[in-house]
Amino acid sequence: MDVDTTNMCSHLKRKLFEEDGPYHKIWLALQADNELTAIVRSRQLHIYRKGKKVLILAGKAAPKVLIEDRLATLIGSHNSQQGSHRYEKSDIDTVADKNTN
Repeated sequence: MDVDTTNMCSHLKRKLFEEDGPYHKIWLALQADNELTAIVRSRQLHIYRKGKKVLILAGKAAPKVLIEDRLATLIGSHNSQQGSHRYEKSDIDTVADKNTN
């Protein structure tokens, strides 16, 4: 999988592409799993499985797990250090409602 890293945060690039980076296992999973796709938006990496967004990775902020997925387990040890924000479906629906009004 190719990801345009032009607008990706430099901190995120290091975390994702360096072998000792906390997100490097996710990068390897993206390369190996055909169900996964990713796109850079607002300097963050948005990761999708079968068209549904499951995870957002940022350079300095904690990862955002939108849907429980085996991919999130790859950052389990990282989450315990910085915490992770998990959104409930009601949170997502509320944000979507605000954006449509």
